[in-house]
Amino acid sequence: MLPYADPRDGELVRAQLVGTDAWAIAGYRATARLLRAAKRDAEAVQVELSLARYRQDFAAALARAPSRDVPPSWSGEGRDWGNLAVGWPCGALAVNDSRLAELSRRVWSKAGGPGLVTYGPPDSLHGYLGADLGTWALLAGRRAEAESVLSALLSWRDACGAGGEIFSRQGGYGRNLPPHPTAAAALVALTRNCLLYDDGDTLALTLGARERWWRGSHVERAPTRWGALELEFQHAGDQARWHWTAVPVWTSLTLPPGTVVARRPAAPLVANLGGTVLLAPPGTSNAAVSVMPANP
Repeated sequence: MLPYADPRDGELVRAQLVGTDAWAIAGYRATARLLRAAKRDAEAVQVELSLARYRQDFAAALARAPSRDVPPSWSGEGRDWGNLAVGWPCGALAVNDSRLAELSRRVWSKAGGPGLVTYGPPDSLHGYLGADLGTWALLAGRRAEAESVLSALLSWRDACGAGGEIFSRQGGYGRNLPPHPTAAAALVALTRNCLLYDDGDTLALTLGARERWWRGSHVERAPTRWGALELEFQHAGDQARWHWTAVPVWTSLTLPPGTVVARRPAAPLVANLGGTVLLAPPGTSNAAVSVMPANP
């Protein structure tokens, strides 16, 4: 329970923060994954049972909350913070949960659109607070919004590649001078997730790769759950190609922005219903497919 001043009446109230519970769920999930990796399956099962109960309790508490989205506290009051990480990286709700869409709409509308979010006064932007919504948008298939978050992080970074914590839209920092390491980490994390995302049971490649990255990009020794990976990808003419280090799980390959599969891919590749993602079975390391504009 954390105290804060209620702006409506000035009284000191106490409210449990939604983000505290969401990070506890993330902790259970990470612990179970580590136990599985260490072949301690019996202990992993116990943790997974606790995780399932915690998720149920979280969902029940959220259903009672006086909000259509994910509020900053169970009672509804407070400033948005930990609730912005509920979808990712905490994974406390499914990425397609309507409450996460409502949360992003609310905080981005205050800021004037997808990108950075405000904190306190409307003219005060926060350098990393809403950055996790970029990865959530990638996973939810909201690619344009994820791109807007990445663009904002790039636009507001400083000369050393990092950024500030809280600053005005006119660029003033007050006493909170940059660089801020968390802003830098947020930019690195979102860029990595656009290229290689490994927080699920499938390796996701080029999930949010920008159009100009498709002119030919190469990633070397990227650390992942399945070891260090190499990745190359390119879009030339009507062909999209990938080459990557094979992994023992399925790999999803997101096509270049604005394109769809032009014809059925060669086996063993499978295209999703919308024709924007290919699935490659475990052990695959190369893929190529003919593409065409999504709206010719």
